[in-house]
Amino acid sequence: MDIKKFSGALLTRNWSLELLTRNWSLKLLALLAAVVMWLSVAGQENSEMSIRVPLELRNMPENMMIGNSMPTDIDLRLFGYQRRIRMASSQNLTASLNLSNLSEGEHPFLLRPSYFNLPSGVEILKVSPETVRINLVRTSTASVQVRPVLHGSPAKDHVVEDIVFNPALVQVTGAMRDMDNLDWIWTVPIDVNDKSASFSITTRLRWPAGQIARIAPTEVEARIQIRPIEPAADTVQDNE
Repeated sequence: MDIKKFSGALLTRNWSLELLTRNWSLKLLALLAAVVMWLSVAGQENSEMSIRVPLELRNMPENMMIGNSMPTDIDLRLFGYQRRIRMASSQNLTASLNLSNLSEGEHPFLLRPSYFNLPSGVEILKVSPETVRINLVRTSTASVQVRPVLHGSPAKDHVVEDIVFNPALVQVTGAMRDMDNLDWIWTVPIDVNDKSASFSITTRLRWPAGQIARIAPTEVEARIQIRPIEPAADTVQDNE
């Protein structure tokens, strides 16, 4: 082996290693600065992104309710710096509509950019749907009787004698045109199959048909009274 060549190669390797490790802390800082600069430049590039935000209705007028089907979310197509678009998508954005001072009837809302609290530098390219139509209808409230729906039949030779609700009346609020024909409200089915003794149960109320805004309470206590069927008394015919 050529000792001079081996020694030269070893010196070269040691010199290269020394260059790499000399002032390593400064070199690490330089590398981190380069990475930060690259991320900063990359974040300034323009891009597009689609996001979905919930539709929020504020300040519902008193004695009014929504009388038509409404979208629950709004789709937005955004354009701007990547970093700011990602920031917008991570925020709890909403499309907020103020209903105060609105009268009964239909009200179209054109969804302008001002409805969305977006970061500066982010532009809305498309809103879907662009217009939201809100139909406000007048409401009324009434005390409505609770009626039972039973499932099954009691045990043999037993009968449901009575059902008592607490409360017996509940407050129902809905569109005035639907409330005019609402005389009672049904429970969900109460199971009495093969029951041979009285019992109590908390039962939910079935939502009536039509545009109903509120039921209070939504549950009632039901006392189902079950008794055995008394055998018919034997009759004796007097032939005298």
